[in-house]
Amino acid sequence: VGIATAPFGALLRWKLGKLLNGKCTGGPCARWPLGTLTANLLASGLLAALAGLCEYDVFGEVAADGNGAWYAEATLKGVGLGFCGCLSTVSTWINEVNTLLSPRPSAEAAAGYGCGCAGVTYALGSVALGLAVGVPAFGWSRS
Repeated sequence: VGIATAPFGALLRWKLGKLLNGKCTGGPCARWPLGTLTANLLASGLLAALAGLCEYDVFGEVAADGNGAWYAEATLKGVGLGFCGCLSTVSTWINEVNTLLSPRPSAEAAAGYGCGCAGVTYALGSVALGLAVGVPAFGWSRS
């Protein structure tokens, strides 16, 4: 299941990057790559919901003999591993944080904004937003 769903996660991440990266030019999120952020938040929320569904045995008790609940849980874990794993991207996120942390020789630097502060706010904001999406999604799956 993971192999079958992985390409769709990667394609969606690529499409979101093409559509949204470079769109935020002002305010507290200036220069943030919104496509990567959106992909990571979608993956965080979906993976948290899938983990909650598996954790709380929504499909019944999983038995070692391969009952229906076992197959349902294995399918959900495969979607989480494949689709969500390729939709979220740590390597691109790290590269973008590193780029944003680099001082920029520009008018921003002359004004005192070339310190790489966008990288710090993007990194911390991504983690905070990921938790803000993932925790409620995990809780929702319990109900």
